[in-house]
Amino acid sequence: MISVWLWFLHRITGFLLIFFLLLHILYFHVLENGYSASEIENRLNSTKWKTFYLLFLFSAIYHGSYGMVTIIREYFNKSKVLYIFYFLIFVAILYMLFFGLSFIF
Repeated sequence: MISVWLWFLHRITGFLLIFFLLLHILYFHVLENGYSASEIENRLNSTKWKTFYLLFLFSAIYHGSYGMVTIIREYFNKSKVLYIFYFLIFVAILYMLFFGLSFIF
């Protein structure tokens, strides 16, 4: 039963990623010229944009890691190599969380 919820969350984060990416491109690359250091600093001091980036970060990390686990499970079913890949994905998740959260905060 839990795998159904994980799969459903994967679909939800995929939809959210499309929404976040379109909003990011529209707002920062089409409507505004948000490339100066002061504009980026102002944006990162806003609670609204911190929330946006946090949701974007966690959606991307979950969606990508769940997808990688699913692909790896198809190729290395019940193998010791499977656990090595799980460990590497876990390390990548920690790496992305550390740098993503340090950028946001």
